[in-house]
Amino acid sequence: MGLFLMIIGLIIVGTAAAAWFLAPDSLTRLLNQQAEPVLVTVAPDQVYQEPGSAGAIILPESSALQYPSHATVEEAGREPPPPEPGQPVRLAIPAIGVDAPVVAVSLNRVNIGGNEVLQWGVPGGYAGGWHNESARLGGQGNVVINGHNNILGEVFRDLANVPIGAEMTVYDKDRAYSYKVTQVETLAEQDQPLSVRLANAQWIEPTTDQRLTLVSCWPYETNSHRLIVVAVPSASP
Repeated sequence: MGLFLMIIGLIIVGTAAAAWFLAPDSLTRLLNQQAEPVLVTVAPDQVYQEPGSAGAIILPESSALQYPSHATVEEAGREPPPPEPGQPVRLAIPAIGVDAPVVAVSLNRVNIGGNEVLQWGVPGGYAGGWHNESARLGGQGNVVINGHNNILGEVFRDLANVPIGAEMTVYDKDRAYSYKVTQVETLAEQDQPLSVRLANAQWIEPTTDQRLTLVSCWPYETNSHRLIVVAVPSASP
């Protein structure tokens, strides 16, 4: 038996040596293929969470039903505090027939794809919503006002039609501030990844110049985009 096993071993070694001699490259490739690492893929149902997005701020949602509105606060018996100097209380855009009150709105925590982010509330009626952490009228920075386009008063229904150069006036409790439209942008928002929505939100971030930024949804039928209108101070009315 021992002699038989020895003969078999010599045959195997001889065959391997012959293969190496006759086709060394092919055998080397075969051995390398066996040693290559396996690529691990992520299953489709595993959700990728974008790092560093916790606590980030995104643009207001198209539906105000998720957020407490100015009206519901009043109905609950908690009157909002009186407006302070520089806080917008009224917005007039003659070119599109808007003359509406402005109320303060605040941030709300929402969960998107496993990421907790902050999203601005929107008034529940015919009113603009001043982001209460944005700039005040007459000072440096970005004064941000949002509003609905196709529900709850439709205050910004025709905002997409405002022409470049159009005049608008924003009032605080004491005086009026005039602005001229310089930019109108539409940004894809619906079904976009969180990274795109965070990039869109840069329009409502603080700035070093004086500007007014109006935010709404567009178009009227689908709300798939966010509408951004930027205006800068002009001469007093």
